Parts: sequence; structure tokens; C-alpha cells
Amino acid sequence: TERAVFQLAEIDYFEGAFDSSLVKLGRLTSNVNLDLANDALQLQYFIQENKASGLSALTEFAQVDLLARQRKNSDALAGFKEIARKYATALLVDDAMMRIAEIQLLQRQTNEALATFQKLVYEAPTSILRDRAQLRLGEVYQNVVRDGAKAIEAYEQLLAKFPSSMYVEEARKRIRLLRGDAI
Repeated sequence: TERAVFQLAEIDYFEGAFDSSLVKLGRLTSNVNLDLANDALQLQYFIQENKASGLSALTEFAQVDLLARQRKNSDALAGFKEIARKYATALLVDDAMMRIAEIQLLQRQTNEALATFQKLVYEAPTSILRDRAQLRLGEVYQNVVRDGAKAIEAYEQLLAKFPSSMYVEEARKRIRLLRGDAI
């Protein structure tokens, strides 16, 4: 089945067999009607983009990604931090920062997670994940910290900094909700 093919592609990815993973992912991405097509495209793009810019960084990222999948959060957190430090100029450093922040949230390190999301927004000007990190700031303020004013401020920052983001409508909806406006 397609699910099995995707899981085999992921195993190849985790083991650093990127070419083999890409072949399997290619079989899935050619059929856009598959539920897995988006996941397959995402992994395919990630491998292709980062394989070209640095195989050692991608190999280490995949190994740490496996730790995260296995819910070995402390090890994964340390690994992603090491990748962000060691490969500071690699394309995947912003992906590592997103993973760091998400794991920090899982470990109830809310302030650290907020700082990591903010660092990504303000210190990674070329990252395509900046708007997602800004949205996550709002979500953390809204759902974890329970500070509506800070959440609104974070969502408004998304609207101001990233007016063409795919998260704009979601941010507007959450602002209205937090303000108590009729939807």
C-alpha cells in the first residue's frame, strides 16, 4: 500500500539512504489524489533541498529526527541544538530551530520555546518558516501561557510582517476570537 511505501521511504531517510527514499517518494508524489501526497512532497522537498547543500548536515538531521520520532525528546533536543550550532549556515538550521522549539514545548520549557520561535522570526531572515514560527508564538501565548493580549500581539505581528502568508486568515480568525468579535 501507499502507507507502507511512505514508511519505507521514511526509514531510508532516517538511515541516510536519501536516493532510495527519493525514488519511493517519487512514486507517491506522482499521484496527487493520495492522502499521503503532501507528506511525501514535504519530505521529498526537504531531502532534495538539503542534500544539495550539505550531505553531512542532512544525515545528522535525519538521525536526530529519528530520535524525535521515537519520543527520545532529551536526546533529540540536544541533537537539534548541536546541528543548529554545528551547521549554522546550512539551509536546514531553521528546521532544526522549529524542532527545538516544539520539543521545548513538549518538555514544558515554555519560555525557552518562545525564545526559540522569536529567534527564528528575527534572526533567520531568509527562512521560509518565519511566518509559521510567528503563528506558533501566538498559539503558545494563547493556549499555553493563556495571555490573550500577547497572543493578539503575536498574531498582529504575523499580519504586519507576513501579509502574504498562508496563515493570515487563521491569524485574523484567532484575533477575532480572542477579542470576542462576532465571527
